[in-house]
Amino acid sequence: MENPYESTPVPVSLQSGMDSDSKPQVCVWYSVYCACFLLLYILVGIGGIILLLFANEIAASGSRPDKDAERISNIVGGIFLMVISFFLSIVFAVGLNVPRKKWGWIYGFFPIAIGLTSPCCMPASIPLLIFWLNPRTKRWFNVD
Repeated sequence: MENPYESTPVPVSLQSGMDSDSKPQVCVWYSVYCACFLLLYILVGIGGIILLLFANEIAASGSRPDKDAERISNIVGGIFLMVISFFLSIVFAVGLNVPRKKWGWIYGFFPIAIGLTSPCCMPASIPLLIFWLNPRTKRWFNVD
């Protein structure tokens, strides 16, 4: 009689999609995640450029009495948005093309961690992180 508490191996016919050669579904969703954030940060960069180019007009139409301070804050804000969006666009563009190597799996944490900093992005980032830590994903990236 067999021991009911021992796990029995799953037959090969039931292991559809379980081999190490097929790309895990989390990699597809990770690419979608990186593409969405890349688009977001490109748009933020465009917003920074617009803020910088129209700093005078925005300050003139504002309700503050000190138009010079508002113009300077628009210029600083535009430069800040352009710089931040440039670097984050690079992070997510590289994330789109991570190779199937150990460092590619490790690099995948950085874009996911950036999404974890915002409560509105956590519903996407947390499940992505959970599946990114899956042993099957590690095997696909040759981490084991």
